[in-house]
Amino acid sequence: MTTKPTELLSKKLPEIANAAFAELKGLGDQGDADAKQRHADLATNPGAAHIVLEGKGGADLYLSIDGSQLRSDTKPPSVPVLFAIAVAAEAFELGLEEVEDKIEPALARLQKRLLRLNPKKARAFLDMLAGEKLKFHLVIKDTPDFDEVRVKIATGSAEPPAQPGFTVTLDYDTLQQLRERKIKPQAVLSKLKLSGDSARAMQLGMELMQRRGS
Repeated sequence: MTTKPTELLSKKLPEIANAAFAELKGLGDQGDADAKQRHADLATNPGAAHIVLEGKGGADLYLSIDGSQLRSDTKPPSVPVLFAIAVAAEAFELGLEEVEDKIEPALARLQKRLLRLNPKKARAFLDMLAGEKLKFHLVIKDTPDFDEVRVKIATGSAEPPAQPGFTVTLDYDTLQQLRERKIKPQAVLSKLKLSGDSARAMQLGMELMQRRGS
């Protein structure tokens, strides 16, 4: 059975995240001082993302870290909303259908990574991105089912941007090559088409690539 976007976001992601956080707490209770501190740090670094699935089968929900738990809700949380993203629900669902056999393994890998999470460092990184207050659209061209898929993204804002400050366009074939690890993320930069006020975004992208490679 195909995983639905709302099921992934409101059920599966919280389940695997909270399983990782519970395991982290268990390690702390068994005497692992580092795990105990990182679990405690989860509660002191709250934050949320606002996710909007537009159109037929859509939803409007918030994923938030609050009190060492990842929660999903349809109401705005009391914690800061650091990011907002909107995408067509139909496009998201078709994308999940394409990778259906890879979803569970990917979630298992994510759970292991969350077990190693350093909340303070992660929050510092997220705060840096949120502080940029970027508002942009990512447009994926020539997909198998649509002429384009448009993803609306905002950092440091609770609402996805109807009008972007800049637009990033990428063709579907390049995205597939990246997903299949046939090209490196750095190589994608040369294939992006940018329009609007994207100077700071490009600079930030280069900084992030350098940080990843160091």
